Amino acid sequence: MTVDVRPTLWVSLLTVSLAYGLLGWQLSAQNILWSVGALIGICASTIALMWGGGLMGRMMRIGPRGVITMLIFSLSLTLAASAPTAFVEVLILVLTQLFARLEFQTAGFSRVVTLVILLSISSTAFSGGWLVGMYFFPSNPLWLS
Repeated sequence: MTVDVRPTLWVSLLTVSLAYGLLGWQLSAQNILWSVGALIGICASTIALMWGGGLMGRMMRIGPRGVITMLIFSLSLTLAASAPTAFVEVLILVLTQLFARLEFQTAGFSRVVTLVILLSISSTAFSGGWLVGMYFFPSNPLWLS
């Protein structure tokens, strides 16, 4: 197995760290439970995106599981209408994770190494953004509206 480290790999890591740092900064104005919940959600969504590809594909099929697809789409549409800033933030997080995962896979990294790197980068950037928001440059608690 040969690993090809490209400049786009560093760009994808930078976008992931910026997106999660922004989320941590924005959640620093909220209650600490939101930040802890978001950190757990970060880990869960990263693991789901890494190893849940087959499961996600099966859930999106037409049939009895189509209800889950409609539920996901209706929840995302409701979030987009009620809190467009939060919707864009979630969309940026998912897309940067997918971009980074794709770059790591094309570079030749295994799934486990990719998962460890993405989890460490995202949780470190989230924590750093939260610390910046708490102690240096506070965020606005009304950013969701």
